[in-house]
Amino acid sequence: ASRARDMLKEEGITVRNVPPKILLPWLEGASLEFDDSPALSEMWAGLLANAVKSSDAANISYIETLKKIGKNEAELLFFFASDTSPDFSTKFYGDRVD
Repeated sequence: ASRARDMLKEEGITVRNVPPKILLPWLEGASLEFDDSPALSEMWAGLLANAVKSSDAANISYIETLKKIGKNEAELLFFFASDTSPDFSTKFYGDRVD
C-alpha cells in the first residue's frame, strides 16, 4: 500500500477511499503474495493506485487476472510493459531469426 501511495504522490493525486468492491479482492490477492517478486509487488501497487484514480469494473478483472499469475509471468509482463525501446523483442528473444 505504501508503494501505491508513492505512485499517487508522484502523479500529484490525493489519496481517496477505494470502494470495498475493489478493495476487498485487492486485499485478498495482494496479501497472499510473497515478497520475492518485485514485478508482482509493483503490479499490485499499481492496481491499488489505479483504483484510487478510477473505480471502474476493469480494476476487478485485473485483480482476478493478477491473482492467477506467478512470478515468472509477472516478470515477463512487467518486461514487456516497461521496455519501450524499439528492439525490445531482441533483448527478450535474442538475435535468433526464424
